Amino acid sequence: MGPLFTQYVRSLESTAPEEQLALAAWKRLREILKGELKKRGLWHNPPSYLGICGWPSWSHEDEGALEELAAECYSFIFVDRLGRLQAQLRAKPNIEGLVLLNVHHFFLERQKAHDPLGYRVFEMVQAAVRQAVEQGELFVLAGDPEVRNSTVLGFAPGAPEEAAPVALASRISRWNDDLLPDLVMARGRRQEEVWLRLRGLLKGLAAQGVLSFRFRDLLDPLKSDTRRRWAALLEDGEEGASERAVRKVAPEVSVESKESLDKLTRYMSAAVSRMPMDARTRDYLAALWQYLRFQAGAGEPSGSVEQLMGELGETERFSHRKISQVLGIPRERLPGLFSMLRQIATRAQRTAAKGRSRPVRREVG
Repeated sequence: MGPLFTQYVRSLESTAPEEQLALAAWKRLREILKGELKKRGLWHNPPSYLGICGWPSWSHEDEGALEELAAECYSFIFVDRLGRLQAQLRAKPNIEGLVLLNVHHFFLERQKAHDPLGYRVFEMVQAAVRQAVEQGELFVLAGDPEVRNSTVLGFAPGAPEEAAPVALASRISRWNDDLLPDLVMARGRRQEEVWLRLRGLLKGLAAQGVLSFRFRDLLDPLKSDTRRRWAALLEDGEEGASERAVRKVAPEVSVESKESLDKLTRYMSAAVSRMPMDARTRDYLAALWQYLRFQAGAGEPSGSVEQLMGELGETERFSHRKISQVLGIPRERLPGLFSMLRQIATRAQRTAAKGRSRPVRREVG
């Protein structure tokens, strides 16, 4: 038998695939996903970070969450993109590489949609490390030069590819004392400032005797610590608020509610960008909406449309003083901005309701 996925897609062009071939392709896809979860540092995080709800862990009960993820990925690759795979086969002898590329895209889309905090930290840290490589402050010793999780980086071209010190994770987590909230919220020129601060912190590792590390050794502690801190970051400022335990698992919501929240997010982002208003007000709205979505990614309420709408209506649960300090929005403008977001969200819900109420036309004959 030739390359497995190539054989499987070819079998779909004429007849239904043999059961043995289909099971082999499914098993192989599942193995690839499990490997990706571990390689990306997601195996020990809640499945909800990838939109798989109802399971406490990837290894729980015969890895049922992994089975659900495989079903989602199968649809992403072999249903939604089957035509592209078949077209590729008419031009090339196999599609194994294209399938693996689609797995990569699948993970990026899921993380961006369901773990916005983790994805944002990844973007910022990757950008800073790439800058450091371009400036000769870091060197790629092994792995993808574009800087991925498995890329090994060092402070000298010939540095040994050694395992990161055990204490590295705790040291890196403490960087968030200086990086948050800008690591998450910075945009435009402020991003450049954060990248510069990150590069300075990286140079500090060299001074502490660290010779090399994997990119994920840097990324994972920052992502984990950011998720833990974020929910307490904009608390009411009471003494000890930053020490409160925060939930790491998002509340369980139905598939329908999850899809509705995704649609609401797309509608809100598009509506804010199109509204006729001065640029500063638009930036304020976008930043405030982004904060609410990041709260969802940290496991706070907003796991469903109903919860998110409740947050927009019950703004007293937020400390306007803290939001003003962190987002740079004048405190007196926040009530009006919350009101505008709620109006946009209400219109989005009404539009969605009209769409659901339309009768489905059926062809006759």
